[in-house]
Amino acid sequence: METLRDSHPRSETAEALIRAHYEDFNGRRLQAASARFHPDARIENITGQVACGADGFLVLAHHWLTAFPDARLVIESIRPRGGGMYDAEILAEGTHSGTLSFGSWSFKPSNVHVRIPARELFQIEGSQFRLASLSFDLQDLVRQLAAVDTAKLLEHLAHIRQLGECLSVQKDPIKQRELIDRLGRHLDDARHAVRPYFRANQ
Repeated sequence: METLRDSHPRSETAEALIRAHYEDFNGRRLQAASARFHPDARIENITGQVACGADGFLVLAHHWLTAFPDARLVIESIRPRGGGMYDAEILAEGTHSGTLSFGSWSFKPSNVHVRIPARELFQIEGSQFRLASLSFDLQDLVRQLAAVDTAKLLEHLAHIRQLGECLSVQKDPIKQRELIDRLGRHLDDARHAVRPYFRANQ
């Protein structure tokens, strides 16, 4: 008979544990969710953040909920991998209404509703998580969050076209160099307008 101390719980027991974990997160019962982590549990995140145990889970959960207060995790499937390991395929969705920070990078609230397919790998011993490793397409998240200033982009493109025309007829090497320098600045600004997430915090 299986007990809570079994090192490798049956799949249905592990699935119930994982489902309860996500239900508590969605219900903002974070203390209940954190209690499922072993004190030495390793919690990994594709953003590079690594935390440990219940306190570490709470830190990461609050980090994401600050940026996405209405965040919700929908389970697509849970599959055993053997050795106490389980794969959970989930869909994470929420509205970006708070600041999201990745080290030196920061995304101010865009009020965009994002949907990101994700995968979380769990290692379960007894009734606790010893490992939780979350992965998703970080670039997809960044693309959804980045707001492009279309008017500013068109302004830079107009300058680029104008400078290109001037450069094509300019014969003086010194003036060519000046035009090229100005062109380079507008090209950089246009690139940042298209991909504002490439510019880190100052």
